[in-house]
Amino acid sequence: MIDLLPIEAPTRVEAIVAAMDRLGLKQAIYFGDAVADKEVFQLRWPDVFGIHVGKDDQTPAPYFMNKQSEMLGLLNSLVGVLERQHNDAKNKPIAKESAEAGLVVLA
Repeated sequence: MIDLLPIEAPTRVEAIVAAMDRLGLKQAIYFGDAVADKEVFQLRWPDVFGIHVGKDDQTPAPYFMNKQSEMLGLLNSLVGVLERQHNDAKNKPIAKESAEAGLVVLA
């Protein structure tokens, strides 16, 4: 895992809010595997999909995956779903309008 924290956002909560604001996004997926990620998971935002990496019965994250290597499969599946929905609705590739998907991934 790599921590992506902007200098002006010293906490993970501030970092995800800053990233979403800077990118103009309304939704995010947040992956975390540390105790420090607990603050994000505890918020239970409807627009931030929290996933704990690793089985942990004590995490407040609503979802978990067993290991970090499962992240790529999940993200590929999500992109496939978004592409199908987008193509059905607009009949265009989603890659040209990725910002409209409203998705940021912080790992």
